[in-house]
Amino acid sequence: MTRAYTAERKDSWAEWLSLLEFSYNNTVHSSTSASPYFLLYGYEPRAPLDFLNGEKEDMTRKLSENSQAEDFLSKLRMHRESA
Repeated sequence: MTRAYTAERKDSWAEWLSLLEFSYNNTVHSSTSASPYFLLYGYEPRAPLDFLNGEKEDMTRKLSENSQAEDFLSKLRMHRESA
């Protein structure tokens, strides 16, 4: 992934590191069906554009994220018991 961003200037990888980290941590992985960020915090992060546009989190989004987290935890428990 780093190579795609630094193809022209191989010494510029450090400039892209925070963007790469954000991208990786917010990519849904096939083995977990969730992003690493979601698994750690239980909700998806707000992207920088969300702040620029002035969008505010609403209760519907929070309830949806909470429901997703509960569903995921339920699946984890089911898989743990079957293991």
